[in-house]
Amino acid sequence: MPFESTIKRAERVLELVRQHYEPGRQDRCLKWVWRTKVRPELGLSYVGFQAILHRNNFYVNERRPKPTAEQLAEIERRQTKLEIWEE
Repeated sequence: MPFESTIKRAERVLELVRQHYEPGRQDRCLKWVWRTKVRPELGLSYVGFQAILHRNNFYVNERRPKPTAEQLAEIERRQTKLEIWEE
């Protein structure tokens, strides 16, 4: 069983990631969150940061946002365009 301080640190890391991480934006990636928010506040290494995210299933639950209707339409348009190009 982890120490209470470890649990609090993991909760704080997840809170910072939820506040500042924006999927799809390279300037607000996980490494940016770690470098500018987590490391200065908690002094946590990048490997430790990734371990906390992995243990809390962050990559499975929050990293893959569901596409919107507009995004699905754009994907469909591109696939149709590619099929026409291949003919």
